[in-house]
Amino acid sequence: MTRVVLTGDADDRVVLKTARLSLRHYHRSDIETLVALLNNWDVARRLASLPHPYCQSDAEGFLERLEEGDPKVGLALAIAWNGSLIGGIALSPRSGGVPVLGYWLGEPYWGSGFMSEAVGALVSGVAAHGSPKAIDSGAFADNVASLRILEKTGFKVTGQSLKQCVARRGAFPHIDMRFSLEKDHAAAP
Repeated sequence: MTRVVLTGDADDRVVLKTARLSLRHYHRSDIETLVALLNNWDVARRLASLPHPYCQSDAEGFLERLEEGDPKVGLALAIAWNGSLIGGIALSPRSGGVPVLGYWLGEPYWGSGFMSEAVGALVSGVAAHGSPKAIDSGAFADNVASLRILEKTGFKVTGQSLKQCVARRGAFPHIDMRFSLEKDHAAAP
């Protein structure tokens, strides 16, 4: 089980800490790295709402929505390793009260176990607070690595759908998954 510490640094930017990662609020200084990591076709094609190419104005707009408290964004956190931004993770509100988990990781960091650690930390952090009762997520059917991350964390397949992908300009098969936070469900690893 991943040890998760709910914390806050001097300016209340760190939300969760694991053995290797900090899940923290985004900083304006992250813009250049956001663009460098997200302006990558292999990342963009795996995400529903990320445009490609991804440019500085996209990163600035995202951070402005966060700063303004846009309710559609929800809780969006940067994933940092050794102080550097390597990815992002978010819980976005949805009608019906079940939030949706989304995440991305810069390609240089794939295959390192970072995303499994981050997803496990966020799910454990949410479970520690007892609300909500479930988290939805999923991945495009061709994103086998992401589906494995969700499965390892305890998400179960609930169905399949077609989901729009902005970068690929179309709808593609998507595997829908849910993590139950009910008391009889085991905590995330």
